[in-house]
Amino acid sequence: MEDKRTNAELTSLIEAHIKSILSDNSKSDYASTWDLSKPTPQLAATIDHTLLKPTATKQQIEVLCEEAKEHGFAVCT
Repeated sequence: MEDKRTNAELTSLIEAHIKSILSDNSKSDYASTWDLSKPTPQLAATIDHTLLKPTATKQQIEVLCEEAKEHGFAVCT
């Protein structure tokens, strides 16, 4: 049986889970060193960095690929 939750329901569940994780870890000194503005290498390796505009220019694609290399993304398309 497939779970038929809406995007809004899933978003709410994800946000609640993130808050729970952050509040549990906020008591530790380790948590205060986290930089949540950049993905970890493990997470970055799972990201497909894309530009799906049919009007994308060569320069835009080159920038996209440079960003993918800089952050260690898995795929650049």
